[in-house]
Amino acid sequence: MSQTACVYNFGEVFHCDNWNFKIPGSVFWRIYHVTDGSAKVRIYNKVQELRPGYFYMIPAFVAHEDILHGSFLHRYLHFRLDDTYLSDMMDGYDLAFEIPSSPLLIDIFDRISVLCEGFELETPLPQDYENKSSYLFWSHRYDNLPIAVRMELGGYIKAVLSIFLQNSVMHKPASNPRVNKGKVFIDKKFGEPITIEDVACHVGMRPESFIRAFRQEYHRTPYSYLMEKRINRAKNLLLLSTKSIKEITHDCGFSDQSHFCMVFKKATLSTPGRFRCSIS
Repeated sequence: MSQTACVYNFGEVFHCDNWNFKIPGSVFWRIYHVTDGSAKVRIYNKVQELRPGYFYMIPAFVAHEDILHGSFLHRYLHFRLDDTYLSDMMDGYDLAFEIPSSPLLIDIFDRISVLCEGFELETPLPQDYENKSSYLFWSHRYDNLPIAVRMELGGYIKAVLSIFLQNSVMHKPASNPRVNKGKVFIDKKFGEPITIEDVACHVGMRPESFIRAFRQEYHRTPYSYLMEKRINRAKNLLLLSTKSIKEITHDCGFSDQSHFCMVFKKATLSTPGRFRCSIS
């Protein structure tokens, strides 16, 4: 059965000076509901305060740092987003980090707490639970829920994400329509062995002109954007599948395994094999 998401963890936890972690980016999404006290998160190149009466969202693969001097109480929801269409749509927004609490959001979290009884984290330390065995255990636990429960949970996650989207800003299309067409082409085809020359040809531009125009619109090269999309998919496959490095190379659009390993190491400071083993 295709599903919206796989719920990994749900629970409530009190922290006192023990929520100080640097997280390079997890395979799963995090949503917090702060009910008492306060903490901080360094994310998107700035420090954000977590306040009572608000919900917070950290998408998968987004690096952040948890900072706490004092105490705070919050409920947390961790999930892997399996709906690729929804995931791609979310990529089209500058997602809101904070939204105000509401009776609907509280009711949803209350209901999830009933459906996901026993889904609490056994330890608050990311270095202890961010590993492949935990991911497999959480996935198996979720898959053992009745189909009706999984459907209900998928609906709640869509509802929560929809509220965050209402408070988010859609990425503006590039002022240059051919650059925008090229970005859409990359979004759809990054898992295939396309090159920047292929993208430029698709939009009817010379490669150097497309690269210059893309950089002007997005303040980065189309190559770096393409590699980011591929590396994030590779991380997902390394953590959640048993596919070989050769298979992952192909599935992420790389035609050459040595090139994939070089790009992956540059982005993560680890080879694909070591990355997989370090969280096994």
